[in-house]
Amino acid sequence: MKLLVAAVYGDTITCQLVGGDAPSVGIEYFLEDARYGTTAQNRFFHLLVRMYYDSGCYSDNATSFYELRQHILRRLGKGFEKYLWSDENGNLHVCGAVEEIPEYIMSSDELKRLKVRAQLYKWSQYSLKERRSTIKTLITEMINTGVSGKEFESILQEFHNG
Repeated sequence: MKLLVAAVYGDTITCQLVGGDAPSVGIEYFLEDARYGTTAQNRFFHLLVRMYYDSGCYSDNATSFYELRQHILRRLGKGFEKYLWSDENGNLHVCGAVEEIPEYIMSSDELKRLKVRAQLYKWSQYSLKERRSTIKTLITEMINTGVSGKEFESILQEFHNG
């Protein structure tokens, strides 16, 4: 269900039903901002990553659920938010694109390994559309790598019906 809040008067909210089934009288609901990812999407994404990790079908060099999640966010999601690097004097620099890092820093494997770090966008920073896209791409990859089983098939059925 999706509601559009029209007005708030003290403890009373006036809203319009804009999608899905109507809420039931007497049931409490949690209200989330629909412009951003929902709690259900968050749980669903992490369930998929857990299933992928447990299946062992992934090709990422990940030794834990957390590492696989990071690889997925980098490869299938928004990627890196910013890059941090230090120059020869130890001064720290921040930039938004790897192309902004000087060539002399990037040309040395040792310097690159020791002096350049990247920070991924956090899942909480993804928009609703970005979350949907990442989840769809992850499901496609899981199917293509051979993830299977009754629980996965059930999730796929629910995903396609929802």
